[in-house]
Amino acid sequence: MIENKQMKILSKSTALIFILTLILIVPCATARGYDAPANANLQILAAEINPQPARPGEDMFVKINIENYANDPALDVVIELEEIFPFHLKYSSYEYGISKHNTNTTITIPKISAFGSYEALYFFTVDPQARSGEYELSFKIASMQGRTIGSIKNIRINIEGDPDLVLKNSSISSGVITPGDEFIFSTDLTSVGTGNSKNIRVSLELDQLPQIIPLDDSSRFIQELDAQESETVSFRLKVASDSDPTSYNIPIIITGTDETQNYSVTSTEVIGLDVRGKAKLTIANIKTDPLLGSVDEEMTLMIRIENAGEGDAKSVKVAIADLPFPGIKEAFLGKIEADDDSPAVFTLIPDKGGEFTYSLVITYEDDFGEHTSVEELNLMVNSKNGGIINNIVLISLFSLICIGLYYFKKKEE
Repeated sequence: MIENKQMKILSKSTALIFILTLILIVPCATARGYDAPANANLQILAAEINPQPARPGEDMFVKINIENYANDPALDVVIELEEIFPFHLKYSSYEYGISKHNTNTTITIPKISAFGSYEALYFFTVDPQARSGEYELSFKIASMQGRTIGSIKNIRINIEGDPDLVLKNSSISSGVITPGDEFIFSTDLTSVGTGNSKNIRVSLELDQLPQIIPLDDSSRFIQELDAQESETVSFRLKVASDSDPTSYNIPIIITGTDETQNYSVTSTEVIGLDVRGKAKLTIANIKTDPLLGSVDEEMTLMIRIENAGEGDAKSVKVAIADLPFPGIKEAFLGKIEADDDSPAVFTLIPDKGGEFTYSLVITYEDDFGEHTSVEELNLMVNSKNGGIINNIVLISLFSLICIGLYYFKKKEE
């Protein structure tokens, strides 16, 4: 009996152990046959980017590998490319003659073997307006075997733009420049290209322009300037005292390189400078014809006007005021250049004798605007009786001279 009981207990224990063993084995078998999610099996890797960095307006290609890390093959894999600025996909393969060149933003890969890979090649044109910087191309594993995945891979691409430097908002500190003046020339150096610039130098080319004298260094250095940025540079200059009032062109040379220092940029701009001169009109001399005017007799008054200034005098007018005689009392001389003169001629008919004070009014224009100067002058006119007396005096003097010569000759004989 005891042996039968022991046999029953052993049988029950064996059955229990068997049941427990089945419970432990079944989950293990289920786990071994479980398929991992499809998006955990595929990855996109950047295989090659050429050139790197890329240039605006030029072509580049990107090669990617779609890697399958699963034990099973991946079927019907859909890869989507997001075409965004500044990359434009080449939609024609004839330009390169490469059959593997993808010309669509969406491709379907029928099969990628277990632990295998698929190589995809894309050609792009970089937008000409692209600036220097880091950009991204996005590739997405959209689906596999009809199941949506949506795994995105961003591939970083560097673009090195082309530098271009210009001068803007140039100005002179003083509104009007005359010979001998000092002034400050300021300008904004602006990077208008798509690339950043380095080792920039702005230089005034004054070797062939002795009229413009630099008062400090005629060159400015800027270490770096990003695209679309500006920096103000200034120069202290002086116009030589003996310079002619005219327009001068100052050449400015700009040099620099791109960030890689493999591409250099050189440009020349010309800034105009107007040097103006002041006119100064004065009376050089006065002549009358006859030498002494008489009442009721026409006389000519010629007054020579001289420009002793540095600039030309324009629209010169000369007028006689406060002289109570009929006649021509205005003269238009037009332009009188610096260190030149011009006569103002007046015709007068005195109607009475005596000494008269009158005003000579000179009006003109120069680079500084309109001007008026007034000179006080005197004019002597003989009366009629005064003219007879003067004639008698002259005849008497002439007679005395003749008599004196007669007696002088007698003594010599």
